[in-house]
Order: sequence, then structure tokens, then C-alpha cells
Amino acid sequence: MKKQTIFENSRITVLETIHNDHKIINKSHLNGSAILVTNRKEEILLVKEKKMRLNPNTQDIENYYIWNIPKGSGHDSQSSLKTAIKELREETGIHKESKELHFLGNYCPDNGLILSRVPIYWTQFTEDEIPFQENEETKDSKFVSLKEIFKSTQSGYFDDGFTLAAITLYQAFKFYEFENLGLIDN
Repeated sequence: MKKQTIFENSRITVLETIHNDHKIINKSHLNGSAILVTNRKEEILLVKEKKMRLNPNTQDIENYYIWNIPKGSGHDSQSSLKTAIKELREETGIHKESKELHFLGNYCPDNGLILSRVPIYWTQFTEDEIPFQENEETKDSKFVSLKEIFKSTQSGYFDDGFTLAAITLYQAFKFYEFENLGLIDN
């Protein structure tokens, strides 16, 4: 499928295909990443992240918060692994080295319009308390069980695609690792 650039700036490129549909490449996702953190109880670390939206009634920009895994974009020359380390530190206060992060796979939040691929990493946190301090991006953090996430997803309260994709990739990673260690039968 041949694509032609019809608009470009520092943040996005808009492509037109031979079928006259448009695709947007979000350049901030080119070196972005997400990171799933588990504790000893296999709970997932979520951060309460600040977002902005347009209020349709007042046309004002307003802040709101959602629970999700740490994620974000890096600088132009920063690798996705370095971005994961930076985002984990900025959003949670947790410091990790590159060797402590494991690549799980890529998440492609494809809605038919935006083309992007975001690497997802995993690490384990073994301390008793999260060294979290409220900051510009995040208001709180907590470990949540898979059961709580599942119930929140069923009720419609929780629907962050990055977090759900990361959990799925992590479960597959664990299964694959256990299979390689001979702990489960094929």
C-alpha cells in the first residue's frame, strides 16, 4: 500500500494511502514505552495519571485522572528502554537499571487512524513501600491484584489498553518461561 505524506510537523505525520484514507503517525510514540511492575504477590503497580480533555459543554480544557501503568515518550535520541527507566523513575520514584527490565512485546494501539508501536517492559519491585511522591504527571500509586483489575474492567471503570496489553504479555511471558524451565507440560 503506497502512502504519501500530506502533512507533517514535529509531533505527527499524516499519510494518505492509495485508497484515499488517512493514517496518522504519532512521532512521540516512536521512542515511547510502557512498563509493568509487579510485586512479590504478583500485584500490578498502577499510577493515577493526570490527563486533559475538552469539556463539550463549556469548551474548556479540564484535568482528570486515570489509573494505568507508567508510560510515556522519550527524547529524540532516547531508546525505548531508557524511556521506560525514565518514566518509571518520574512517575513512581522507583529506580531500576537496564538489566532489571525485560522486554515483553509491543502494543499497537490501532484504531484504524493512528499508526504506532509501543514497547512494553516488565520488572519486579521487591521493596515493601513504593518511594512515590506526587508530581506533575501522577497523583498516586498503588499495587492492585489481577482480580481487582478484572472486576474493574468488567464494570467499565478500568479500560486502559496499555495496561491490559501489558498484563496479557506478562502472563504469556510467565507461561513461556515456566514452559522453558520444564515446570509445566506441553
